[in-house]
Amino acid sequence: MARVLAVVLAGSVVAAVAGAQERYLDPVFGELTEIRNVEYGSAPGADGRPVSLRLDLYAPAADPIDSRPALIWIHGGGFVSGSKTNTQFVELARRFARRGYVSASIDYRLATPASFAADPASAMRNAMHDARAAVRYLRANAALLGIDPERIAIGGGSAGAYTALLVAYEEDEGHSGSPGYSSGVSAVVDLWGALPDLEAMEPGEAPLLIVHGSEDRTVPYARGVALVARAEQAGVPYEFHPLVGAGHSPWQYLDDIDRWSADFLYRHVIVGLTRPVRDR
Repeated sequence: MARVLAVVLAGSVVAAVAGAQERYLDPVFGELTEIRNVEYGSAPGADGRPVSLRLDLYAPAADPIDSRPALIWIHGGGFVSGSKTNTQFVELARRFARRGYVSASIDYRLATPASFAADPASAMRNAMHDARAAVRYLRANAALLGIDPERIAIGGGSAGAYTALLVAYEEDEGHSGSPGYSSGVSAVVDLWGALPDLEAMEPGEAPLLIVHGSEDRTVPYARGVALVARAEQAGVPYEFHPLVGAGHSPWQYLDDIDRWSADFLYRHVIVGLTRPVRDR
C-alpha cells in the first residue's frame, strides 16, 4: 500500500492575504517565478541509453512563506506523445502558483506507438516510475524549493491521470531518481483517467477528485464510475464531477476543473477535511 502522508493543518497559513481573497483558494499572487527544464531524474530509454527527465517549476514570486504545498501535473497523450509544455497543464500550474502552491509540470518517458501497442503495461510502468521520481525530487529538495514535504499532491489528464492514480495507489517505486525519499502523495486529481487495478486502492490512501465525461469513448465513463465505486468500498475520500454529454479531454471545462481542484485540494491538503462529495 502506498504510504499516505499525514495532513498538516495550515492554521494561520490559510489566513486571508488580500481583502476577501484567501491563499490556496484565490489568485493572491500576480508575479510568478518560473524555472524551466529542471532535471529531476534519469532512466533508460527505449535504446537503453539514459533519458534526462525534466520538469518546469512555477512558484509565487516574493512569497513570505517558505513551506508551501506542492502540486505535480502530468500531461496526457496516450503514453506516446505530449510534453510538460501542454497548454492546459501549464495554465493550471500557473493558476495554482498564483494561489500560493509550488507547481510542477513534468515530462516522462514516452513509448513509440508500436511499443505501446505491444506492451502498454510497460509504458504505464515507466511513466509511473518517472512521476514517482518527480515526487521524490520535490521532497528531497523541499527546503531549497520552499516546499512542505508533507503536502505534495499530484494530478493529470488521460494518460497523465492514469499515471497519477498509479503513483497514489500502486507500490512499484522504480529507479528514476532521488532514492531514499517517499513518493507518497496527499491527494490526487484524476481528469478522465482510470486505475488499471482497482484493488490497488486501499483504505486510508490519498483522497481523490474524479472528473469524467459521460460520452468519453477513449477512456470509457464506466471506468470513472468504477473508480468511484472502489473509493466508496475502500472508504477513500473522493469527489466526483461527471460531465454530462462531454467526450474525452473536455478542456472547455477548464475553469470548472480549476475551481473544483482548488476547492478539493484546499479541503483535503490544506485544512484536512475528508468528507466524500458526489455530484449528481
